[in-house]
Amino acid sequence: MSSFISIKDRFKPYRYTINKGITIIDSSEGKYIVKKQSKELETLFNYLESRGFDNFPKIAYNYRNEENVYEFIEEDSIPKKQKIDELAKVVASLHNKTVYFKDISIDNIKEIKSIIEENITYMRVYYEGLFLKNCKYEFQSPSQYLLCRNYYRIMAALNYAKDNLDKWYENADKTEFRVSVIHNNLSLDHYIYNKYNSKLVSWDKYRIDSPIIDIANFYKKEYLNANLSSFFKEYFKRFEITNNERDLLFIMLSVPNTINIDNLKEIDKVREIKKLIKYIDDTENLIRPYNLNQKE
Repeated sequence: MSSFISIKDRFKPYRYTINKGITIIDSSEGKYIVKKQSKELETLFNYLESRGFDNFPKIAYNYRNEENVYEFIEEDSIPKKQKIDELAKVVASLHNKTVYFKDISIDNIKEIKSIIEENITYMRVYYEGLFLKNCKYEFQSPSQYLLCRNYYRIMAALNYAKDNLDKWYENADKTEFRVSVIHNNLSLDHYIYNKYNSKLVSWDKYRIDSPIIDIANFYKKEYLNANLSSFFKEYFKRFEITNNERDLLFIMLSVPNTINIDNLKEIDKVREIKKLIKYIDDTENLIRPYNLNQKE
């Protein structure tokens, strides 16, 4: 019956604080975070603990499978680069401790190739359309000129992805595939560094899939916030990915996202295009040393 006791009656909080949409309660028992449950997580956390991974928030109370109350973890302040490196160690640990080989068929590999190929084709058509539209103007705006001037670089990134996708498919193991628990929502905001008890939070999107999906999504989300080369070094040092997995990761990273600039002011359009160019530059600089080492 205790599971039906309200959070208010169970913890008797004397203060509520809302920070970034998160409810924090202070009670005589301590400090806790209350979060609506969008996905059942207790089974996941029990499994992770059984595998020797404990960098997740502890559930102090589950109310009717609607809300979880988590222990509050105080975050220690450290430089951003150090936090990125520490996050890499935790993610590598998650993947190491839950990784296994899953039987697949050639159709599964074809499906992966098809999904990425469709994305490459979509991006090619999307950026070609922007380029041709801008070329119609006799006098281009700064953003139009900037995009047209760097169009060849966008196409070069997409060509790299397409050429290497074909090579990846030829070399891919078509009988088994490595998967693990992936957080699937990695960001610096979802990592609480504590020198005694660091935690990954916001596990609502977790699933079983290739570990490189975690890394690719994190990179695309955080590339503007810091130089992520050290993240990759720390991660690769602790979780050894195969050449085939690395090839697929770099293919995924090489495909830029779309830019939504239609309703922006001119100066903001320029900023968004500069972000796109920075993404391509940073990704080339990240990938190049690994490709050189592989050739050697």
